[in-house]
Amino acid sequence: MNKKLITITDLGYVYSPKTPVECVALAGVNFELYSGEIVSLIGHTGSGKSTLVQLLNGQRKPSSGSIKWENLDVEIGGRLNQKRLCTLVGMVFQYPEDQVFEETVYDDIAFGPRQIGKPADQIESIVFKTADLMGIDRATLMKAPFELSGGTLRKVAIAGVLAMEPRVLVLDEPMAGLDPRSCDVFSGILKGLRECLDISIVMVSHNLEYVAVVSDRIYCMKDGRIELSGTPREVFSDVLRLGALNVGSIAPASLAYYLQERGFDFGSMPLEINELAAGMLKNYGK
Repeated sequence: MNKKLITITDLGYVYSPKTPVECVALAGVNFELYSGEIVSLIGHTGSGKSTLVQLLNGQRKPSSGSIKWENLDVEIGGRLNQKRLCTLVGMVFQYPEDQVFEETVYDDIAFGPRQIGKPADQIESIVFKTADLMGIDRATLMKAPFELSGGTLRKVAIAGVLAMEPRVLVLDEPMAGLDPRSCDVFSGILKGLRECLDISIVMVSHNLEYVAVVSDRIYCMKDGRIELSGTPREVFSDVLRLGALNVGSIAPASLAYYLQERGFDFGSMPLEINELAAGMLKNYGK
């Protein structure tokens, strides 16, 4: 059984408390993360997703409730070791150009290991290994970040975090602005990272089609609360609830729901077009 890495209980977070602009961003949130799984957070803009992931690696401190980092060894003498936590829960922000700053891609990936005191003779190995995982070739390592496309720049930002060897990788909108082909590539990379590194991934995304095929579990948020959670099939089976939460659904599930209302039997909710097509053919054959 996979180990539990993070447990969040009744978590609350308030921006600018006790001021005229006080804003409750999170209220009563319960969340769990296990080793080796991919978890996605979905929800309308302003639902609290980004605030929640910022709490995972200690960028912010809860206003109420608790976060327990289990099996991550981030406490010394009963006190949270912030530096240690930041290396074990790595964060890639929504805009990678804000996170990539060195003169070359090589130096950007090497920056983290250098800061935590990795020996010089190990750094090259770490950079090459991480670049290979992200599909970054040797020629690209010698380029300046401003020469890169948006998709490659995003790979570099992720590689820079992976070079710190985190146990949890947090991605805020990793596929925002990418074309469908690049999204397919990133979906494959995320699955590959999970398999190669046994790393857990928490992803904030509005791209429901890719969330459906990449995730092990999904949390749907609204107004700072988790309103719906489960496996992708469980979550996307609740088409009406997703609509009420202003999230919407994916095309295969929406069409399957419409057809089920008219007597079709799909067995389980299709998440991809090929599953929808197979289910329709099965029904036509009856």
